[in-house]
Amino acid sequence: MIRYVASCFFIASVLAVTPAPSAQLLYVMDRDRVETFGPSGESLGSIGAGTGISNAFDLAIGPDGNIYVGNDGAGRIDYYTPDGEYLGVFVQPNPPVGRFFPRSMVFDDQGLLYAASSSDGVRVFDQNGGELGVFG
Repeated sequence: MIRYVASCFFIASVLAVTPAPSAQLLYVMDRDRVETFGPSGESLGSIGAGTGISNAFDLAIGPDGNIYVGNDGAGRIDYYTPDGEYLGVFVQPNPPVGRFFPRSMVFDDQGLLYAASSSDGVRVFDQNGGELGVFG
């Protein structure tokens, strides 16, 4: 049973749930941090506070279980362990025109990350952050 949790979100924009058979955690993107909740709705704290997340629009849970945050304000994708440990910058490409603004992200069944940027289409990255191409 999930209980109501009083919280103060600035702009709760994205939800993601870890896949079974893991602990079924809920992640809520809130511009400059990711709030984490347990299976009963209990708050487990924040991820990303103090790591430079700025104006983030999306998050994705990778096949490795890590949390990937589209850090729009910094023009990069950061990543964290499921426990919230900051692993660093996953990608920060130099687009042909303007900056990289990751607005929407998804992993495919082969572990490739697709990141839609408001400045230059959809960029594709491998599991190590290597850029494979851009389209759109």
